[in-house]
Amino acid sequence: MTVVEIEPIDWWRVIMDLERNGVTMARIAAECLRSVGWVSNLKNIPGTEPRHRDGVVLLAMWSERTGRPATEAPRVRDPLRDPFRKL
Repeated sequence: MTVVEIEPIDWWRVIMDLERNGVTMARIAAECLRSVGWVSNLKNIPGTEPRHRDGVVLLAMWSERTGRPATEAPRVRDPLRDPFRKL
């Protein structure tokens, strides 16, 4: 079996893209049924990952606002920011 390494989603960039497109943190929180503090933590704490459902909601919002498919969502490419990096 071949192991495929997938670069994790860069949630900071996803949230920043949403904010640049007029979506407030309060709106993001409401769509995910979470608090604004949760959105802030996801955005500002490196390595923080949403639960599956929340990630799907965020990517759907991102796709709708950017007009791009979720497969093109921003990815973590900087090894120092990658929470799954091997030390």
